[in-house]
This record gives sequence, C-alpha cells and structure tokens, in this order.
Amino acid sequence: MGLRLIKVIIALSLLITLGSLSFTNASDSLAELEISLTPQSVAMGLDETASVQVKIVVIHSNCPIEIDDTIIELPDVIELVGETDWLDVGADTFLKDITFKAVTEGTGELSVIRDCPRFGLLEKSIPIYVGVEEIPVVPDSPEFSWDAIRDLRLSEIADAYGLSLGELVSSLGLEGSEDLTAREIKRDYGLSNSYMLVTIEELYLENNPQVEDDVGVRIDLNLYQKDYALLALMVVSLLLFFYKKYKMRYVTLALALLYFGFYERGCMCHVGAIGNLLMRDMYVIRLHWIVLVLVPVATSILFGRVFCGWVCFFGTVQQFIYDLRKRIFPRMKPINPPRALHLFKFLVLFAVAYYAMALSRQIICEYDPFFNIFNRTFSWSFLGILTLVLVMTSFLIERPFCRYVCPLGAILWVTEKVPLYRVRVGASCNSCSLCNKVCPMNKDIPNDGGECICCGECLEKCKKGSLEYKLK
Repeated sequence: MGLRLIKVIIALSLLITLGSLSFTNASDSLAELEISLTPQSVAMGLDETASVQVKIVVIHSNCPIEIDDTIIELPDVIELVGETDWLDVGADTFLKDITFKAVTEGTGELSVIRDCPRFGLLEKSIPIYVGVEEIPVVPDSPEFSWDAIRDLRLSEIADAYGLSLGELVSSLGLEGSEDLTAREIKRDYGLSNSYMLVTIEELYLENNPQVEDDVGVRIDLNLYQKDYALLALMVVSLLLFFYKKYKMRYVTLALALLYFGFYERGCMCHVGAIGNLLMRDMYVIRLHWIVLVLVPVATSILFGRVFCGWVCFFGTVQQFIYDLRKRIFPRMKPINPPRALHLFKFLVLFAVAYYAMALSRQIICEYDPFFNIFNRTFSWSFLGILTLVLVMTSFLIERPFCRYVCPLGAILWVTEKVPLYRVRVGASCNSCSLCNKVCPMNKDIPNDGGECICCGECLEKCKKGSLEYKLK
C-alpha cells in the first residue's frame, strides 16, 4: 500500500508540473533582450522595398528552441521579396535580413516569435507604415534582471539596451577588459549583480529621458516552469513526510539538486530572493521572488521546516558531502560546534538587508559559495576560497551553511517556533540522547533547543517510540 501511495503521489506531482507549463506567462523582459529588430519602425511608399535585420541573442541557458524554429510574420501591407539564412556570428547570436515590398497602403506589424516551452511565448514586433504618416515610437522601458544579462557579453548588453559600449565599460570601471559575459565579470572583477544592473539602468534612463517619468515600482506576475516544479516538489515532500517515508527525502533532495542546482545553475535562489525583495531602487518586484520566500516560510509556520530537510538544494550539497565522508571515513568523528554559533546567521541576515536597502547590493550573491559548484567552474579568487571552505566544512560538519550562515534559515528559525505540527517528546523518554546524536542540525530534541528541519531521523531512530510528529 505504501509503495502504491508513493507512485500515485509522484505521478500527481508530474501532472501538476506538466499541466502548469501551459499557464506559464511569457516573459516580456526576456523577449526584449533576446529578440531585436533594426530599424524599430519602417515607413515606406507604395511599391517601395525595405529591409529589416532580425537579431536573436539566446540569453537563457539550455535553450530548447532551434534557431530555425523562429517564426517571422509579415503584415498584409507588405510581401516578402527575399531573406537570408540565419548567420551565426558567435556568442549564441544569430542574424537574418528580411527584404519586403509595400503592396497596400495601411499599417501593420512585423513580428518575430519564439515559442519557448520553458519560458512561454517570446515575441517582438515593429510597426510598418505604407503610404501613411509614421507615428513616433516611444521605447518601452525594459526590465532589468540578472537572468536577462548574465550570459550576455558587454557588447551584447550595450546593443540590447541601446548603450555605447565605451560608456558602459567606463561606468563599470572595466577599461582594458575583454568582452566578457556578465557572469564572468562578476567572477573575475567581483562586481555584484545589483551593481551591474543599477549601472545599466542608470545609463539607459540617461539616454532615454522620455521614459524616465514612467518608471515606477511594477509587479511582475510571471511564474516560470521552475516555480511550478518547486510547488509540486514541495507538495510531494509534505505528503511523503506525513506518511513517514523519511528515506524518500534523499530522492526529493537529489531531484532538487539536479534541477534547481545544476540545470538552473542555482538561479532558483531562495536566499538571494530576500535581498531582491528588499532592494533599494528596485523598479520591478517579481512574483517569482515572493514565491521563493513565501513557500519555505508558509510551510514552516504550518508544518515545520520540511522545505529545508526535503527540497533545499543548498542543503543537499552539504548533506551529500557529509554522507560521502561517513561512507569513506566511517571512524572519523564529526565536529559539532557550540549551538550558540547559529546566531551568526542573524548577522548575515542583517547584512543582506542592510546592503540591499542602503546600498542596492546583493551581498549574499556576491559571496555565494555555491556559485562555482552549480556553474561547474572554479578560479583562485575570494569566491573560490569560500567554495573550498564550504566543501571542507561540509566534510566535517553536517550542514554548516544551514546551521550558521543561511539568512533564510534565520527567518525560518523564528517561524519554526510556532508550527501547527512539530516533533513532540512523550513521557516514555529516558533521555538516552540517541535522537540528538542523529540530528543533522545538532538539536537538543528532549529540551527543544536548536533547529529542526523535519528530516525524520530522530523519529526513525527512537527505540522507545517516545517521539511523535503531531498537531500542537
């Protein structure tokens, strides 16, 4: 019966994830940067010909759309005369020239469409005027996000936002540098995501004063495939935990690590979302960020920190490294620092909030020790040293980042004190401390001291059955 239940749960979660993809909204900001058309409008007389260059810059990783699957739609007022093949100019950039002839007076739009199964419909259009007066086009203010620029080179960023390359390089303080991607600039020069984005945005507004008055805080209601995957995996984990299938958490953790960690390259960062929501001068608040913070917090209030023990891919890295050490060196004694050291993560949370609100900096992203792991890269820099420290401490301490550094863990430390469900100690407890020895968070379970991530280890190991997860 238990195995059948697990199969049903997993099947339902897959259906939820796959079904939700059809409701994923297209990302306007992604289309704005991935597709560009030159010129931005065309005015022509009857029987005249004109050309438009289409440029596609594939800026999101693991793009499933082939360049030849790009659709170009012409309005009724023109007809195609000729087109070139897609020209690969390097750095995931492709060019095509479209030549057309005006056949009817009127207006219409030339559209370029890329139907992405991961991000939805990406579409960019320009107006075509035949025999009528051209209406001036006021450019929309593009949205500025790390996801949009991280894989773009400096020259491509300048082109995408209509900036001078020299001006951009000078403003970022990168004179004499190579044409690096934003991700490489962050790694090699230590510039933060937020610093680069704010610099680009300020330059854009200086060059486009006509749109500055329209810039204000906007809510981006788009959700993505990874958001629905998170919700589905969270539901599965809660059900498995309630049905006491504690060993299955290694399956959910592995899935989270493979998808959110290595496939999405860690860009499902619940920790970074805290800084994004608090960021000064942030013109767009994304529902995606709210989900990343709300899911762990809400489930922690209701059921305890199931997210930490079953879904968090940051915790998975540390857990798997520690478990590997136990198998290779079973006689090596682990290190258990004083429980009071967990207060350090409250200082980290304060630093994240201060740098975001006062300085518009994502300090936790600048010094993210998981960056090199999920991007499968390494360099002898301060960030590289942090990665080595993470790996070495995870070898000796179970979940060190979770215990002592994670700012989201600081928030969840508060919420886990008021859950409806939690582990209760019965009267039959003889204080053998076996539960404390197996707890990955070094919690003093009989005295309710420390943090619980709902891993189920204590519930499984208690020989007297004195522990029970139940309603408060």
